Amino acid sequence: TDQAHAKAHFNVGVILYNRKDYAGARTALRKAIELDRFHENAWYKYGQCLRKLGQKDDAKRAFARHKQIQPLAQKIRSAELSLPNNPNDHKTRFALAQALAALGRFDEAVACLRKLEHQRPDYPGLYEKLVDVCYKAGREGLAKRYEKKLPSLKEDKD
Repeated sequence: TDQAHAKAHFNVGVILYNRKDYAGARTALRKAIELDRFHENAWYKYGQCLRKLGQKDDAKRAFARHKQIQPLAQKIRSAELSLPNNPNDHKTRFALAQALAALGRFDEAVACLRKLEHQRPDYPGLYEKLVDVCYKAGREGLAKRYEKKLPSLKEDKD
């Protein structure tokens, strides 16, 4: 997957950075970011490389992007640590899916929401979010299946 390749490029970038090959690290980290534009640590390390290379304005932009992504990445880490111990924490699972979707990790968000659907199909906003994320993941057929569930849910409430 792109995320796995991004992680590999990130690791290479860190090794090169530690060897003080800042130009090589910059190239590897830029590739990591191209593959996963929400790779929080890659943005930070990329900023460090740019600073070492004297590209101060570009470094500031990279650090700003890191700061923008960081809260969502922290939500994901927190939820991923919590859910194994509390698998029926529906609020945390829904928040995880929202954070994944916000970071463009749509397939993971779909999987998370589908698990929530199996656990609690009446969770508020579940099907609306599933439709949205399925379309963003390029899974039109699945999105249309979930769209069909929306009217029946609304009729049940009337």
